[in-house]
Amino acid sequence: MNCQIIFYSMNNCHYCKKAETMFSEEISKGMMIKKSSSDAPQGSSGFPLFVAGDNKHVGLPSNKSELIQKLCGGVNAGSSPIIMFVMDGCSHCERALQVLSPNIASGQIKTMHHTMAPQGEFDGYPAFLSKEGKKSLGCPSNYSELLQKLGMVDKNYPLPNMKISKCGFNNPKDKWIGVL
Repeated sequence: MNCQIIFYSMNNCHYCKKAETMFSEEISKGMMIKKSSSDAPQGSSGFPLFVAGDNKHVGLPSNKSELIQKLCGGVNAGSSPIIMFVMDGCSHCERALQVLSPNIASGQIKTMHHTMAPQGEFDGYPAFLSKEGKKSLGCPSNYSELLQKLGMVDKNYPLPNMKISKCGFNNPKDKWIGVL
């Protein structure tokens, strides 16, 4: 996940305990950092408090995706155009991270752990979500294929002249989806 969230919790706070339960996996894997309320930024108005960069959320979020959208851009304008949700130990996710590493480094794709994906939205990984709300599953062979799958092929996202193949599938009819 390239959006680091800090969770400030206050002792004896019922909602802080609920938030800790909601994000227990993210905290245990180091994807979210839990700190004491005494370490919170000066002028904080309540707890639980979640901070990512200049963005803040006070109170218990209704779900994980609400918090991600608010703090990390989610699918809001001005954020990375694409979010890629990945799962630990997934060979297709590892391959997608390799294939798309230049686009991740440039900020065109934001990576997040699969537990931060909107609940019930995806049945496999890697999963991609555009800021327009379009979805794609599976490892693309390159960034251009991903843009095409997400319906982002236009003057802002030009496709190079190249063959596009699928990653991780052995169906002969899926071998080549076309030449651009």
